[in-house]
Amino acid sequence: MADQKLMIAARNKKGQIGYLSEGLSLPEFAELFRSKGDLRILMDYSPVIEELHRLHKVAGSEGILKKYNSLFNFWQDAKTYTKESVKISKSEELSTQANSLINDLHIELQKSGTILSSKWGSQLSESRDVVNNIQRDSNIYIDTLLCFIHSKASLEIASFKNDVTLSGYGQFLEEFIDGIYRRLLRDSRPQDSFLKFIAFEQPKNLQSYLDLEHGNETPDQFLLRTLNSRSTSNGYDEHDGYYREVSIRYPSFTNEFVSIVELFRDLLHKISSVNALLAKLKEGGYQWDDNSHFVDELRENIHLLR
Repeated sequence: MADQKLMIAARNKKGQIGYLSEGLSLPEFAELFRSKGDLRILMDYSPVIEELHRLHKVAGSEGILKKYNSLFNFWQDAKTYTKESVKISKSEELSTQANSLINDLHIELQKSGTILSSKWGSQLSESRDVVNNIQRDSNIYIDTLLCFIHSKASLEIASFKNDVTLSGYGQFLEEFIDGIYRRLLRDSRPQDSFLKFIAFEQPKNLQSYLDLEHGNETPDQFLLRTLNSRSTSNGYDEHDGYYREVSIRYPSFTNEFVSIVELFRDLLHKISSVNALLAKLKEGGYQWDDNSHFVDELRENIHLLR
């Protein structure tokens, strides 16, 4: 089942879905919010964090990985305590570790972004190592953010109503990834040329790009809009004689360029999902539910799809 994807996602107000990580197929984040009588609850999603750590625990620089693995092990241990004073102490320490790691990742991502900007254009295809570094650090950034959210939600979920820190972290990464992604599309000239290329060369993938355009546009609507923007021209051949035609022209893109755009598209979906989760928690009115049956079911689903 190697073609499965790990799909933890959140539907935003437009119903769009953002993917969190490649690997296995899992419920959407929206499915983790449930009704229980008159209560609105967030289910314990710890198996997701465990699986993400399995996928990413060796994909990073030495210093970052040491902090990431230390954070994960501390988070795992902190979940075993039930005494309130100990839980508070563990949560405070986890917060310290998560803040430190995210700040380190901020620096690494900004360095990689500067290098990528200097190689933009003809050298972009030669910058795959920098692109891969951004993907690696972004994945660990998201995993760390999810650990932070889990710890905070399990201790005092109502505290998200006044959250600034976690929302700021999420916003930073989304803006960082979005900036690179938009530049890739903008520099692919002329307007919508890359999306036209996808529409005709990889039509099954078009919706995943349109979902990031904030216009609720379907592939059929995009094609119709593209067609309507073209003017007719005259032609002649021996079979039809004189005729009028509409043609759609778009440049060709290398497989390497397409794969780079796909990578940033997926990262943007992932962090958008996490930010949608944070926005929902910020609304307030939710309770935490660590029902062992649900946790075991989620863990089993992950195991079956490996």
